[in-house]
Amino acid sequence: MTQLALSDEFQAAHADLLLKAMVKLSDADRLTQVAGVVLCHFESDDLTIHRQAEIQDGHLTVWGQDAGPLAEKRYGTPNVHYWLVFDEKATTRLGALITVSINPTPAEILEALREGFGSANGVDELMHFCRSRKVKVALTTRV
Repeated sequence: MTQLALSDEFQAAHADLLLKAMVKLSDADRLTQVAGVVLCHFESDDLTIHRQAEIQDGHLTVWGQDAGPLAEKRYGTPNVHYWLVFDEKATTRLGALITVSINPTPAEILEALREGFGSANGVDELMHFCRSRKVKVALTTRV
């Protein structure tokens, strides 16, 4: 059997290429696995809040549920579901406003949403943010 002697330079270049390919695959996996992110999960005796967000086909959807005595006090029912739906143009505009990127990836937008609007008051803050910056969003609720 014949063995090839590879130079140190070739081995180093090959290792760099493999590392770059692994990083690209890792980034691709990270982006494809971000179907939805949890923006907020809060539980107390009086209130449970759960919110998630996803971007599919360029459209951002934030949905959540508030449940418990405090939800009943605020909404008149102990369990409310809500959806904020952004069309592609609004998703792009919101993404540019909340990230430091001109053309942010879905993962960057979702992470910025979690960082900026991941509190218990996050939906109210996001709605105010969008209204004040003229970002179109449709709100639907179900009690």
